[in-house]
Amino acid sequence: MKFAVIGNPIDKSLSPQLHNILYEKLNISNCSFEKICLESNELDDFFNNDFSQFNGINVTIPFKGKVVKFLDIIDDEAKILGNVNCITKLNNMICGFNTDKHGFDMLLIKNGHKY
Repeated sequence: MKFAVIGNPIDKSLSPQLHNILYEKLNISNCSFEKICLESNELDDFFNNDFSQFNGINVTIPFKGKVVKFLDIIDDEAKILGNVNCITKLNNMICGFNTDKHGFDMLLIKNGHKY
């Protein structure tokens, strides 16, 4: 299985190292994770040609809102926020999710903040 993070700048992203360490620790030998630096004008080409080789991608600055137009389905959080940070394929459809709010909510809860 093949995964990646897309963004620009992306050179300082630790996602590939972190994911590959997790794959190793969990004895998952058939996965890889890479980072891909794209320009805004390369998004169409990426989703039309390159995305098919990935099982899923993470999205970071500045593309979280720009990738929505390439998705068939987005989750409710992503609809509210207007952006996604995780994209996967499900039944031949490209699906986007936003996990940022969930992570933020868990941070608040873990630190005793109720909202």
